[in-house]
Amino acid sequence: MDQIGKSSSRRIRLRLRTGAHQPELDTRRLTDDPAPPPTPQQRRRRIWLTIGELVGVLALVIAGLNFWQSHQQYLAAQKAAQTQAQARSAFVMTGAATRLGDRIDFHPLNPDQAIQSQTFIFPDALADHPIELAATQPRLERAWIEKGLRDALKADGAPASGEGVAPVAVVTTYVQDGDTYTDDGSLYRVGYAWRSTLFGGRKITLEGVALAKRGVKGALAAEVNRRWRADHPPQGAPTPTLTRPDAGGRAGAVPPE
Repeated sequence: MDQIGKSSSRRIRLRLRTGAHQPELDTRRLTDDPAPPPTPQQRRRRIWLTIGELVGVLALVIAGLNFWQSHQQYLAAQKAAQTQAQARSAFVMTGAATRLGDRIDFHPLNPDQAIQSQTFIFPDALADHPIELAATQPRLERAWIEKGLRDALKADGAPASGEGVAPVAVVTTYVQDGDTYTDDGSLYRVGYAWRSTLFGGRKITLEGVALAKRGVKGALAAEVNRRWRADHPPQGAPTPTLTRPDAGGRAGAVPPE
C-alpha cells in the first residue's frame, strides 16, 4: 500500500510540473479589439510599394508608345517606298517638234524605260480611227490630223493665221527593268499653228506637246471628243438665252445688244 501511495504522489507531482510549463492561452485573439495601427516603418514600406507599381505601369505605357511610334514610322516608310516605286514606274513622255513642224518625236521622261508600242486616239473630227505604232520611232505625224485640222479651221471661220491645241490620248506599252507594262492612258495637248498660203489654203505646223492628264481610266475616245467639243462647239449650236423678270414678275428674254 505504501508503494501504491508513493507512485500516486509521483504522478501528481509530474503532472503539476508538466502543467506549469504549458504556454498560456493568448486571449487577445479572442477579443473584438481592432488590430494595432501600422508603424511608421510599415507605412513607408507600403508607400514605396505603391510608387514601384506606378513606375512599372508608366514603363509599360512608355514601351507601348515607343512601339506605336516605331510602327507608324515603319508604315510611313513603306508608303513612301511604294509611292516612289509607283512614280518611278509611271510612264510620262516628252516630245519635240521637228524644224519643219511635220512631226513630233517622243521620248520617255525616265531613261530606264523603253517604248515598245503606242496607240494614238484623236477626236473624231481629226481622225476617224486610232493610229497604232509598233517597233518604230515613237512619233506623231502632221499628216495624221492635217486634213481634220483644216476642215475644223474652215468650219470655225478661223483667221488667216493663229495657234491652237488639240487633245490626243496615248496608250503606251513600255519595258522597264526587264518587265513589260501598259499604262492606263494619258491625255496630251498637241500644239499647232497655221498660216494662209499664197493660193488661199492653210499651212499647218506642229509646235509641241504637253501632258494634260496621266492615268486616265475609262473611254479615252469619249474624253478626247469631249475636250475637242469644248474648244470647238459645233456650228449652229443654240446659245444660252439670258432671262430677267419683267414688271409683273414674269421671266422674259433679254434682247441682244
